[in-house]
Amino acid sequence: MKPDTLLLLDLDQRNLAHFLSALALAALAERIEGEGWHSRLCWWEDNEHFAIHTEHPAEHLQSLLYSKAYEFLEALKWVSGLGGVAQGLLISGSEVGLNPFTYLGGDSSRPPLRAFSAKVVPAKVLPEQIKQLQAPTSALWLDHLGRGVSSWGFD
Repeated sequence: MKPDTLLLLDLDQRNLAHFLSALALAALAERIEGEGWHSRLCWWEDNEHFAIHTEHPAEHLQSLLYSKAYEFLEALKWVSGLGGVAQGLLISGSEVGLNPFTYLGGDSSRPPLRAFSAKVVPAKVLPEQIKQLQAPTSALWLDHLGRGVSSWGFD
């Protein structure tokens, strides 16, 4: 009997954090060794479940995804830019990305989404959060909350 290759994750597409987690997990699924992108699909099964189908058995895929996500988060660093506190780069290994909440429109208007208040400095917040990061042990890893850990200002 062929193992089940459909992984259903309890992520709610109406929750921005869950939506961004699903997006990140889909990107990680593409990078896992195997037959490649042509054998992989992802979709919202319903409002509360995100599905990823690959050539890997679901349990093994979940373990691979969570391990890769943990490795990425554990190595995440913030490099400040020349502008305000929200300008800079997020770096993990060979991956480099801008703060997704930085406005790149060219004029001086505020971005539609603000990640940081003037009091939040990513270089101080991120290391504290990484110290509280726990290795994944189950699907509940996605629900991990560090109590008393510094905040980005959304919670």
